[in-house]
Amino acid sequence: RVLPGGCFVASDFHLTFEPLRAILSEAFDRGLPLWNDRLGNGTPLLANPMHATLYLPNLLFASFPGARTLTLLTVGHLLFGACGAWLLSRRLGSGRSGSWVAAVVFGFGGAAVSATSFTNLSWSVAWLPWLLLATGRAWDERFGIASVLPLAVVVGGLVTLGDPFIVLAGACGVSLWGFSAVGGSFRGTIVPAVKVTTGLAVGLAMASPLLLAAARYFPASVRAAGFTPEGATAWSFHPALAINLVVPSPFGDPGAIGLDRFWAVALFPERAAPLLIGFYVGGLVLCLALLGLAESGRQRWLLGLWLGVLVLLALGRHGPIYPLVDELKPVTALRYPMKWMLPAILPLALLAGRGTDMVSRAASHRRYRRAFLAILLIALLGIALLAVFTTPNLDNWLRELAGVSASDEAASADVRPDRFDDMRNTFSTAVTWAAVPLLLAAVAALWSRRKTSRASLGPFVAVLVTADLLIHNPRLAPVVDREFYEKVPEAVQVVLDDDVAGRVFVDPAPADLEFVQPASSVEDISMWQRSLLRGYTPASFGLSLALNTDTEDFGPMRSKRLQVLVYGAPLREKLMLLGAAGVTHVVSHRPWHHRSLEPLAAIAGPADRPQRVFRNRLALPRVRFVPTLLPHDDDAGFSRAVERGPDDLFGRVALVAREDLAEAGPSASRLPPPRLTGPRAAAGTARLVEDSVSTLVIHVDGSGGYVVVSDSFVPGWTAEVDGQRVDIVPVDIAFRAVAVPSGTHSVVFRYRPW
Repeated sequence: RVLPGGCFVASDFHLTFEPLRAILSEAFDRGLPLWNDRLGNGTPLLANPMHATLYLPNLLFASFPGARTLTLLTVGHLLFGACGAWLLSRRLGSGRSGSWVAAVVFGFGGAAVSATSFTNLSWSVAWLPWLLLATGRAWDERFGIASVLPLAVVVGGLVTLGDPFIVLAGACGVSLWGFSAVGGSFRGTIVPAVKVTTGLAVGLAMASPLLLAAARYFPASVRAAGFTPEGATAWSFHPALAINLVVPSPFGDPGAIGLDRFWAVALFPERAAPLLIGFYVGGLVLCLALLGLAESGRQRWLLGLWLGVLVLLALGRHGPIYPLVDELKPVTALRYPMKWMLPAILPLALLAGRGTDMVSRAASHRRYRRAFLAILLIALLGIALLAVFTTPNLDNWLRELAGVSASDEAASADVRPDRFDDMRNTFSTAVTWAAVPLLLAAVAALWSRRKTSRASLGPFVAVLVTADLLIHNPRLAPVVDREFYEKVPEAVQVVLDDDVAGRVFVDPAPADLEFVQPASSVEDISMWQRSLLRGYTPASFGLSLALNTDTEDFGPMRSKRLQVLVYGAPLREKLMLLGAAGVTHVVSHRPWHHRSLEPLAAIAGPADRPQRVFRNRLALPRVRFVPTLLPHDDDAGFSRAVERGPDDLFGRVALVAREDLAEAGPSASRLPPPRLTGPRAAAGTARLVEDSVSTLVIHVDGSGGYVVVSDSFVPGWTAEVDGQRVDIVPVDIAFRAVAVPSGTHSVVFRYRPW
């Protein structure tokens, strides 16, 4: 469905990555893409690896924006990774059938297809086999210094995509490759080691603009604080999911919402669904990998070691590694161990390719055929035992996976009475399908006793693997027509049609919000999410979001602090804080009533209450002038000052933490007393005359005070008043201000990430 014009839609593809590419496309049109002013009152663009700003294929979005381009690039990366796996398997000595199996398993296994929902993962992992190929070429004595360039290009591409899981998995693979190449003797390895080191260094140098910018910004981000062990391991690969490697979708549709369609929710109490919604490679592939692991040679042990380490890491809280290191900052800065399963498919695919080669050599090595047949029969026996022993207790087991006990009437109400019959049938059907390729391969292995048919056993097994993956995995990457992305949500249209232009705040859905319209497909769920303005979707249509949740917690820590205060504040104070952040429109399902809120629309939707769009009358301009700053001690003191102040508090003063004021220097420390009652003092005006995203030019006229810009305060911003460098003061927790003397002046803010 992609070829004639379809687009991917599942999960973060439409919630996060399609909007991010829309932002990147706009940034290319407006100049050097350094700063993103569409999300969270402004965040770094280049310094955030999620944007992959320096990744060359993203230049296509300068001319061809949209979900269609993103989809085609994702498919292209799948094919690119599969081709790399083919060539890597050939370099490791596999034949055509074995290399085909390696390519198909790596490019189109369940994890790879599921990862199309997360382009940062699917694009990054496609480079992994090429990294090992380029390392091998640089290590080879037959190639000169020119062999360093491919390695540098691969490293640069992989690092600019910025996913740490794939980079670390690649580093592990390169280390194992070097160990294999040395072979226990260091003689003659100096030149190859120098070439590899040079290639890695040049690649890192190519990615240095991103690395330097990210390193400078990272300490100011939420992620720098690390996650709790529970947060870091929220999406761990539960051992029960191992059945999904062999049985296709045994627990229902993991891409759907709720117990009614996916009942293994008890495995993921935080999210109610796995991060990667499928892992199916099939029992036949696992049998082939086991056969490849039985082959003699150091290579198979290194691949097995690589695979074992990645799987143990993927287990997260359920495995032996994470509980030992969960207090280490480098580990707690990473989250969702399930991501390790994606690079783990490469060594699994290479081992399966080696196993296919052994099957192909059955004509001359009868013991290979016997070993293959024995492994197949054991696998068939295991599936039979799974069916036999789970059948008597299947209802209880499925209820346990769903977190629903027979006596729990409240939880059972979430599941239709006949749903457990559907669960039982789905599970039984999936187990039956899992046995089919194994059974066909076993029949072919028995038939291959005839010498004339032995040579075709390997190609036949490769065809079986391909057909099995083609049948069961495409639904893990649902596709919609491109019109899906062109439909403007009603709430967005209301804001666009309003005369007032500013930022939009999307209030999180209340905990008791219920959906009354049943979903029949992932497309329905995704359309609901877009209509509710979930994720970054408003940015797809040109809206600017204020204080929104950052998907990867790579947003500024100060913005996160202010967001927490906004979420917990009473309605009046909430509107005051949103007004200071330049929020002109609020979208919420709550029936708010306040004199400062002007209702614009109440939109009926899939939920049990309408989606309301309000205009915030307390909204202040993005750039404003205040005569003085009002000091406070901490976030609690900030909240008290807002609570005690008048509705127009932020039109009179900006609030500053005493410690921030002390660090700002003497120019900001001499403050006149704040005037919080009576008419506002006409201290001056500030007017934004130029906005090139990373450069703001403001004309100021008045008796002296402070120019406040309700954009995020992060490292990299500098300010000048009439060409003279001045200190930037963080005000209102998350925003920027500079002191200006009386008279007419020009204030220039510039952002440089290095």
